[in-house]
Amino acid sequence: MMAAAGHRVKRIELGWDVSEIAVARLVRDDARPFALIGRWAGGGALIGSEPIRFATDADDPFALLDEHPLVEHRDATAARAPVGGGWVGYLGYGLGRRLEHVSAGPPSPARLPDFALAYYDHVLRRDAQNRWWFEALWSEARAEHLTHRLHVLQERAARPAPPRPFATAPWRRTPGAAGHERAVGACRTRIHAGDLFQANICVRLGSELAGDPLDLFLAGVEALRPDRAAFLSGPWGAVASLSPELFLERRGPRVRSAPSGRDRKSSVVLGRTSMGMISIFERLRLLTCAMPLVLGSALSNGCVDARSAEPSAAMTCRSVSQFDLNFEKS
Repeated sequence: MMAAAGHRVKRIELGWDVSEIAVARLVRDDARPFALIGRWAGGGALIGSEPIRFATDADDPFALLDEHPLVEHRDATAARAPVGGGWVGYLGYGLGRRLEHVSAGPPSPARLPDFALAYYDHVLRRDAQNRWWFEALWSEARAEHLTHRLHVLQERAARPAPPRPFATAPWRRTPGAAGHERAVGACRTRIHAGDLFQANICVRLGSELAGDPLDLFLAGVEALRPDRAAFLSGPWGAVASLSPELFLERRGPRVRSAPSGRDRKSSVVLGRTSMGMISIFERLRLLTCAMPLVLGSALSNGCVDARSAEPSAAMTCRSVSQFDLNFEKS
């Protein structure tokens, strides 16, 4: 454990009438700011900065995620369990090499570390009812600092900071159109030969940013309103993700994944046609079969529950693996 008992989750309602975009700007100049905007933790946003611990290259990131303080009390009045704090960061695909043989990835002009994690003992949280809270893993040792931190954030919220200008240089595409066409042709040939069943063919878009990555991220959030947007920063750089997908969510023994197989426009059209519903079922069947292969080595026997937001598109599979796999139409 990270610490002995003596921590409790403390929630203070802030009464702020400000957007998650404005609140994210409050912490831009702090150490290691992050912003999770969208359907995270059952609410609308989790925003934080000034962590009390950083993961190093020598740490085992999987072990770190199990390190947390013993919490004596949780707020029983909360509609959903408060967050309070914890590890925030990313786990890269390169970590797979610590568990099994994984082939080398494609060359990259700017490769990120395999993982980046920082531990925060307080966050700003916007719940599903659009109420803002200051949540903290409160302890006597940190009480004075957390009280001061609350006052600092309240003072900043009284004078919201404006956005800062940013710009990107002309975007470069790698490979170009001809190279991408050759890759698609090679993939089709291998599928026809039975060497491949499914493949992702990617194009790298590159540019240079003039300005703060946070402003780029917030402009994307405002324009696209993705289900799960995430911004992380550190000495290694920054990550600005505008994803509509839930890759993996774990709550105790339950694991949930909600991949997106369609864009928003096509999902509306498909939902109104019988052929579209067949396509949805085929997508669910493919993912329901694939996910146990990915997670089966780490999970015990149980069931998969694949659902859509519409009852007519629901489907349940039993006796596969122990996790709930809920697919929701976005």
